Amino acid sequence: VEAIETNGGGTTSLKAQNINIQASEAGLVANEGSIEVEASHLVVAAAGENSQALVAQANVEGNVAAIKIAADSTMISATSGAGITATSYGKVDISGDLTVDAEDVISARGNSTVNINQNGSAKVVLNGNVAFSTPGSEGDAGEDVNANVNIRLTGAGSQWTGNAYASAPEGVTTTNVKGMNVALINGAQWNPTLVEGLDPHGNPASVQSINIFEFSDGVINLSETGAQTVA
Repeated sequence: VEAIETNGGGTTSLKAQNINIQASEAGLVANEGSIEVEASHLVVAAAGENSQALVAQANVEGNVAAIKIAADSTMISATSGAGITATSYGKVDISGDLTVDAEDVISARGNSTVNINQNGSAKVVLNGNVAFSTPGSEGDAGEDVNANVNIRLTGAGSQWTGNAYASAPEGVTTTNVKGMNVALINGAQWNPTLVEGLDPHGNPASVQSINIFEFSDGVINLSETGAQTVA
């Protein structure tokens, strides 16, 4: 399957043993619609420039734009772009074992929500950053970079290699992010990386603090951050 998009308030349900989506731009897109996936194995790969494997965008508060994935194992990748994108009140919920490989594993803004492994029973591997980012009006987007990103890493096989950053055009505030929440439990690891340079829109990126950090027998490896503060 190349790509699946739901809009106009509709709902698309996918149920199969194995689902493989190979897209050139975006794989699963909920644009004022809902997508529900149940599978043993789900693969969503986006290979194009500035690609996005998953996109949930409601545009207006009160509209529904949701992607809900319940799979034994999910693999998400984006060659150049974001693995999971949630904007403008969009919502993404993923349960089950998960691996995401992308420059930005999650890109969120506009009071959207991304929930990863909230029941704490799965192995989660995230390779890439979490971005609270907007291109602003020049990119046909709003200016609010706040969003709720809830990541629960449990067990020695779970890890996040990357960092959280905020970015926006000059004159747009990035200090209002209140929803970057991470749990590191029972041997799960966070390997923070250095945040520097520009975001994919060409705007300066700065480190975003973890707003709520739940820590119990987790591991934080600081070898890749240099003198940069991790908070």
